Amino acid sequence: MSHIKFDYSKVLDKFVAPHEVEYMQSQVTAADELIRKGTGAGSDFLGWLDLPENYDREEFDRILKAAEQIKSDSDVLVVIGIGGSYLGAKAAIDFLNHHFANLQTKEERKAPQILTLETQFHLLTLLTW
Repeated sequence: MSHIKFDYSKVLDKFVAPHEVEYMQSQVTAADELIRKGTGAGSDFLGWLDLPENYDREEFDRILKAAEQIKSDSDVLVVIGIGGSYLGAKAAIDFLNHHFANLQTKEERKAPQILTLETQFHLLTLLTW
């Protein structure tokens, strides 16, 4: 894994003073060391560090197969979450799709409509939609 480089040259003196960067450097270095050595709190959740080189290829193949089946069998896919847990899926969906994808035809989308719901969404709204 290559190191991430932080280029703050365009914001220095506008938003961040040089002494602030210097002040944070020791904290950043310590956090970087904990992450790279895997010794900090939450170290069992660092699998993302090796992406995209190291991942479960069999699981990824199962996900692709399921996605193809959903695309061929479904008109609408509803992603339901509680307290914001749907937001990761929504962010990826919004990033990868046309802004008005749900207004396009299925042929234009090449996929089902995708709706994201959370607990604050009223069930009757879904049932009467």
